[in-house]
Amino acid sequence: MDPSVVKKSPSSQDKGLAHRALIVIGIAVAIVVLLALLWYVVDVLLLAFAGILLAIVLRAPADWLSRHSPLSPGWSLAIVVLSMIGLLAMGGWLFGRNAADQMTELFSQALPQSIATLKERLQHYQWGDLVIQQIQPVELVSGKLLGKGIDAISATFGLIANIIIVLFIALFLAAQPDLYIRGLVRLVPIHRRQRIREVLSEIGHTLQWWLIGKVFLMLVIGVIIGLGLWLLKVPLPLALAILAGVLEFIPYLGPILAGAPAVLFALTESPTLAFYVVLFYVGVQAVQGYLLGPLVERKTVHLAPALTILSQVVLGVLVGLLGIVLASPLLAATVVAVDMLYIQDVLGDKRNRQKRD
Repeated sequence: MDPSVVKKSPSSQDKGLAHRALIVIGIAVAIVVLLALLWYVVDVLLLAFAGILLAIVLRAPADWLSRHSPLSPGWSLAIVVLSMIGLLAMGGWLFGRNAADQMTELFSQALPQSIATLKERLQHYQWGDLVIQQIQPVELVSGKLLGKGIDAISATFGLIANIIIVLFIALFLAAQPDLYIRGLVRLVPIHRRQRIREVLSEIGHTLQWWLIGKVFLMLVIGVIIGLGLWLLKVPLPLALAILAGVLEFIPYLGPILAGAPAVLFALTESPTLAFYVVLFYVGVQAVQGYLLGPLVERKTVHLAPALTILSQVVLGVLVGLLGIVLASPLLAATVVAVDMLYIQDVLGDKRNRQKRD
């Protein structure tokens, strides 16, 4: 009988089945261990991503300066860093004291006093007790959320250490971006390295324009809010404008959080003023959503509102405040990677993404 057609014995079949089972179990265990490791280092990964974003902020003007001048990339980066430090110092000298005083008064005195005044006024109405019962949980929940966010950021090394780490990561990445890109590309097979370079370049380009658009919107919204609240004679307009500009970095959720203190201050003055403040904030967000936002999105990736809010909620629950802040740029990078690596390469859909002007 031909040995090649001899059936395998039951013992050899059992050994093969056991071998495959062990391989599957090993892969499953490795995935579980990897997920557990990611769970414990997610704060560090988010800090690294924050450093990447800051590096893009530094690298973009440095590249422009290097292309339009005889300066080398290194000297261009040094000039950009020194210029930013100088602008921050000048802004702090011109507006820092007034802004710091108003921000301190906003969180230490004005907000607690406004809540107390509002409660006192609501007690004169029968339905006021129900509203007061809702205000107290909101205060507690907001305090817990902020506390969890701060704890999540500072859990690994402390808040100050985290800021220093982000700064150093950003400076090293901005100084030698090609060094780290080459190291990352070498982790993939040779025939895929060029494609990975294209994906990384597209992600960097998208994040660069996303950040430029966000900074522009933050400045515009902050100025408009400050002028509007000053004209409406709402207390602490500068502090509320800074708060609105900073929270504009967080789409959808940020403007709601920024508008709540202004409406609360106005409500302690009169319901009519509060109504005007609500209309003003809604109008500003309408202009941002239907005019400024679409103009900015022409230069970057369009993020679906539902996906953006979902990513903020998920990362907020898992990580805290840092996750909420970085949810949108993480989603933007993920959209680019999924489009190029899965939709185009795997599914074969080669239609170009929306081109930037």
